[in-house]
Amino acid sequence: MALEAGRIKQAVRETVRQKAAEAGAELLRKTRPEGDAPGTARFASAPVFRSALPIPPPGRAEALVIMCNSWEWRRHTQEFLATGLGLKEYDQVSIPGGVQWLALPDILPKHNKVARWMTEYLVRKHNLSRVICVAHEDCSAYEDRSALGALAHVVTGRSVFDHQVAQLRAAARAITESLSVPVELYYASSAEGAVVFHKVELQPEEGR
Repeated sequence: MALEAGRIKQAVRETVRQKAAEAGAELLRKTRPEGDAPGTARFASAPVFRSALPIPPPGRAEALVIMCNSWEWRRHTQEFLATGLGLKEYDQVSIPGGVQWLALPDILPKHNKVARWMTEYLVRKHNLSRVICVAHEDCSAYEDRSALGALAHVVTGRSVFDHQVAQLRAAARAITESLSVPVELYYASSAEGAVVFHKVELQPEEGR
């Protein structure tokens, strides 16, 4: 009974949220003056840059990617997503530690609320059917002890790597429970002068 009541409450919340979003969009449409669409006519000066890329055609992103915002690993991760996974278009959430905010609701409740909102908003708004989470070695969000989230592995006695993997799995569970979309986990590390990516299983292997 308690489980069924919880599902009913969740369904009601989703319905209310959807109706509110539809009402807000309709209000904006009615109150926006004719010819008020964004454009260069709003500015007195010429553009400072013109992209050579074409305006994207109507469509939708293939996935949501949650990753750390470290510049040192960004290009390698983007290469992995495009070449390794074959992603062409994807939404992206880049924050320090990647999934850390999603995995620590008790230690970082406000951060967790923001991360959950971003994740749920993008998946629902863009009708995404795949979430990809990427962590990397030497992540300062886990090693800088001035960061509250980084203290968690110190308290538990786990290594930073073990803690990162545990948080990837915790984030995957949270996303799956709230959004019912498949989640893939990956870990980036250096090996023989190159950056390599390993898949992290959603469940730990027996004996590990």
